[in-house]
Amino acid sequence: MKILIGLNDIFGYGGVERTVSLTANYFINKLNYDIEIINFFNKNNELNFDLSSKINIYNLKGNNYHNKIKKYYYKFKNLEKIILNNDYDVVLGCSVVINLLFYLVKLKNMFKLEKLNILAWEHSQYSNINKKLKIIRRILYPKLEGVITLTQKDKEKFSNFCNNTKVIHNINPYIDNTRRSKLKNNRIIAVGRLEKEKSFDKLIKSFNLINNKNENWELDIFGKGREISKLKKLINNLDLKDKVNLKGFSNNIEKEYLKSSIFVLSSQTESFGMVIVEAMSFGIPCVSFDCETGPREIITDGVDGYLVELNNIEELSKKILVLINNYELRREMGKAAFKKSKLFSKKSILNKWKYYLEKISE
Repeated sequence: MKILIGLNDIFGYGGVERTVSLTANYFINKLNYDIEIINFFNKNNELNFDLSSKINIYNLKGNNYHNKIKKYYYKFKNLEKIILNNDYDVVLGCSVVINLLFYLVKLKNMFKLEKLNILAWEHSQYSNINKKLKIIRRILYPKLEGVITLTQKDKEKFSNFCNNTKVIHNINPYIDNTRRSKLKNNRIIAVGRLEKEKSFDKLIKSFNLINNKNENWELDIFGKGREISKLKKLINNLDLKDKVNLKGFSNNIEKEYLKSSIFVLSSQTESFGMVIVEAMSFGIPCVSFDCETGPREIITDGVDGYLVELNNIEELSKKILVLINNYELRREMGKAAFKKSKLFSKKSILNKWKYYLEKISE
């Protein structure tokens, strides 16, 4: 089977890029699929995540045009050429705009591309797009061959207007890990892009409440993004520069998990929350805002972590303090978290992919 995966930029450093890289590698190495990747809006040329050398990467032309009509015209023509020159069975699009361009290429070349299957691979939470894109998605997605979501909650929403919707979780990159944190370091860890929707400002404010009661712990945040200046300013204003550290992007995040005792996710929205599964893989109990989708399908509240009312900074600090003040509880929850992480094995998830893709292509 030959598959083309379309996303904004495989050279990025976010969760989508990591998931696509990991899944594409498994498609090649475990399922023997032929995989190619196309970047629609690439700005970089250096991979942040391991990607098989067998995977051909296309960079779609047109980014140098400031005029949107010209930009998308040249992108469309370049995309059309790539698709017509390759005998793809499936194209997987990681955004509404990308899926629209895939569909328009197929529509224009209907007789040549009649057997091409377009699948929307949804990495964003259902509500996390603007009104215009919601309208386009509502019209477009029923015309596609299928929609893949990361959570049951999102599947229910898409199923209201799409018949062929499937939940396939992200693969746990550390499923084979046997090492576990000893949970004895006074360190809280958070991982994610430094963007507004991740609400690291709320996490820092919550940590400030913790620090007022227990000054022995530190918070390390790993990731890059546009909010870095605002977060630095907040840290300075709260006089937490010796307690809260913005550590940037890490190529060895597993080492950082092993040195941490509590993981916290403060996002407003999550498509799934793979970083929670990652932290659990190292036996770390997790505390998360209960956003609309994602964390509640991973964390069992009070068993392997805590779910906290969205944006309730005080409650977030209280749950973290419960774990800070009780090592035995951390240890028991850490055991449960480690066990939970094994549910996201590559074997079971790849079997779902294989069944779904081959059924679509029949």
